[in-house]
Amino acid sequence: MKQSRRPRGTEAAPPSVQVREVEPFIVGEEKAGVVLDRSRTWLRNMRVASRKRVEQGLAPLGPRWLVIGSSIYYELEELRRWVRERAVPCGTTRFRGARHSETAQSDD
Repeated sequence: MKQSRRPRGTEAAPPSVQVREVEPFIVGEEKAGVVLDRSRTWLRNMRVASRKRVEQGLAPLGPRWLVIGSSIYYELEELRRWVRERAVPCGTTRFRGARHSETAQSDD
């Protein structure tokens, strides 16, 4: 039997598929660097420095990481937490040296 052909422009529409965007909860070293706007080398240096500090009983410098197999991963929530703990609101910095009230001139 011969199959009939559909006229052009009347192709069946593909079935409706709902696509959801899924945010990963862990990212590799390269994407973690993008999230933090830092290089992979910076992340590696932070891991080395953090490991040394932990061995000395001190708090780590960089964000915590995970090792799965032989790969390094970072949890996105950990990266967010790490940034929030170190962020300076409105770009202000603490005044180093004398307090501002000590350096302001009095109009008395």
